[in-house]
Amino acid sequence: MLTSGSTYSGCSELASLIKGRRKSIFIRQECGGGFYDNTSGFSMELELPNSKLCIKIPLLKFALDVNNKEILFGRGVMSDYDVRPTYEDFATKYDTEIEFTKKLIIR
Repeated sequence: MLTSGSTYSGCSELASLIKGRRKSIFIRQECGGGFYDNTSGFSMELELPNSKLCIKIPLLKFALDVNNKEILFGRGVMSDYDVRPTYEDFATKYDTEIEFTKKLIIR
């Protein structure tokens, strides 16, 4: 699975279940959502009195039936291979993650 900090919510839950129950390889970066649980779903909106800033407070906790002693509570699914594109990769439109994955498959 290719993951990143943008992998959260339902995608992070799926990644947790796959990592916890199947032989799998994760490439790229740690998931943005928690490995064991998350708070999301319905939310309550609150306006702060002085700044008038609006925040949303999630009201539901989703706990996953996973267990992995290697992943600390509060962390997301960790990558087996941490692959990060460089500035030059972005500038030349080189897809670092896909090219790494192809090389890994061919090995």
